[in-house]
Amino acid sequence: MLRLIAAVLLLLPPTLLSVGALGQEEPEPIKKATPDDYKKFARLASYTGKLSGVGPKSVTFRIDDTDYLAKRKLAQALPNAVQQKAALNLIEAQFANMKWALGKEFEFEFAAKVTLRKQNLAFEYDDKGNPKKYTAAEMAKLKGPGNLPGYVAKIEDFAPGAVATAIFGRTTKDGKPTVTNLTVDNKDNQ
Repeated sequence: MLRLIAAVLLLLPPTLLSVGALGQEEPEPIKKATPDDYKKFARLASYTGKLSGVGPKSVTFRIDDTDYLAKRKLAQALPNAVQQKAALNLIEAQFANMKWALGKEFEFEFAAKVTLRKQNLAFEYDDKGNPKKYTAAEMAKLKGPGNLPGYVAKIEDFAPGAVATAIFGRTTKDGKPTVTNLTVDNKDNQ
């Protein structure tokens, strides 16, 4: 029975576990990260998550806690106390590595030489109305100098809600790690 509960909790898609689907009317307020939270983040080489905002000198991530809260609520609704405890222990183990960051907003400044990248080229049409096919020379030019993954991006390519990967440098500013590379997963914009 516990295996069945664990399988259901782990396999339910986040859309079924949304806060609204469980009857909770208001989402939790956004919590600002503490200096200790930034120290923990500095140990990570990179982070991939949804952007909360991007400015000319910084990027903000909000670590989504919706899935965690929904799974806890489902586990707490189980009728048997033993099943509840087992399901809650399983959820806590699943989120143990990032639980300290859930529901918090983190703002990271860009390093002096930050590279902005996008994983895919924008979908465009040629002058005849057909999908544009890039030549090898055009793709090399769009890739830019160096052997970096993806293609050169502009700040406008980063929108709130987009999934992006921030790679942190060795330097910190005000106790926060700085971002040396920010890559947006723009496959949905094709």
